[in-house]
Amino acid sequence: MSGTLVEGGLQIAGGISLIIGLGHTAFYRMFGWKRDLARISPLNVKILMTIHIATTILLLFLGVLTIRFSSQLSQNTEIASSICLALSLFWGWRLIWQVIYFRPSTIEHDNKLLMLHYSLITMFGVLAIAYAAPLIASS
Repeated sequence: MSGTLVEGGLQIAGGISLIIGLGHTAFYRMFGWKRDLARISPLNVKILMTIHIATTILLLFLGVLTIRFSSQLSQNTEIASSICLALSLFWGWRLIWQVIYFRPSTIEHDNKLLMLHYSLITMFGVLAIAYAAPLIASS
């Protein structure tokens, strides 16, 4: 696999991470969280919102980092391999979680949600492969 192909795949992965991070900013409205969060304790609201905001920031940061350092991440160095392995395993896990935990039979039968479900499966698969590519290319 050529270095530019791997680098391009990593740039796509960075872009997808940015898209997913930006998508997280719409969760509050998209999933009606105002109503749901009103039913739980203020402490749990703070905990859930902190986790959600931190996840959003992390996804945006990883997207920018991946795009900015795609050349370095595509190299066969210990740090690049470690980062790519960790992110490939994470996105592989997230892909499996999406398929098993959010099966269409367990989510509301809403065409928009089903389209989101299958879009996420595709994005998570691309992310897992893109971050695995430098590891495969160097072996």
